[in-house]
Amino acid sequence: MANIEPLSFLFMTLIPIFEFLALIGFSVCHQLPERSIHLLGYQMPMCARCTGVHLGFLSTMVWLRLNGKHRAAKFPKNNVLFLIVLMVIPYYLDSVLSYAGLIGTNNMNRLAVGLLFGSALPLLLVPIANIQMGIGDDRVSTGSSIPAVLPIYIMLGTLFIMLSPPLSLGIFTVLSALSLIGLVVTFHTLFLPLLSLTVDKNGIKTRERDYKLLVLSFTLCFLVLTSVFHKLLEFAAY
Repeated sequence: MANIEPLSFLFMTLIPIFEFLALIGFSVCHQLPERSIHLLGYQMPMCARCTGVHLGFLSTMVWLRLNGKHRAAKFPKNNVLFLIVLMVIPYYLDSVLSYAGLIGTNNMNRLAVGLLFGSALPLLLVPIANIQMGIGDDRVSTGSSIPAVLPIYIMLGTLFIMLSPPLSLGIFTVLSALSLIGLVVTFHTLFLPLLSLTVDKNGIKTRERDYKLLVLSFTLCFLVLTSVFHKLLEFAAY
């Protein structure tokens, strides 16, 4: 118990920050306690499935950056597209069948299908964004291989959280923060091509950094305002 108390005290000092993170997570997630990962009475800012999706998305985006494929404007080959489909299908099966009451599921299942789904999305969204913004390299494809290693490491880290809580409070905190960073990265990647429809592509090429920062600001405002709107609806329901 002596090992837990200092960590718990440290965690308690971060509660205001985590309340803000939970507010951001509420923008896209129901945050149902029974569908979320807990540690020492604290809940991750998103449910297990959403946590998996955005950690997976973030891991693939990091992988693309490290491998110089973040400017890819070429879609994966058919065999890789087939693998992407296989990564996406379990997410929908688990979601639809569990909500319909046809199958039982648990948070580790939700986390796993979320990781697969989120890991696959950037392989398609990054080329779409680069093509639409006119900044991509059509000689580079995102799908020369499937970046499965990082999501597996994340899953092992989550297992470590659940199996040895006294030693893993730091990992719990880091994964909570990373999941919300992944949330921001996911919506930023979605908004990049959408908002480019309203501006001149030549302007994006010459001021790419400014455009991406502008879209990042829009993304953060969108998530915060959506969270506040959801909270107001929740209060109105009572």
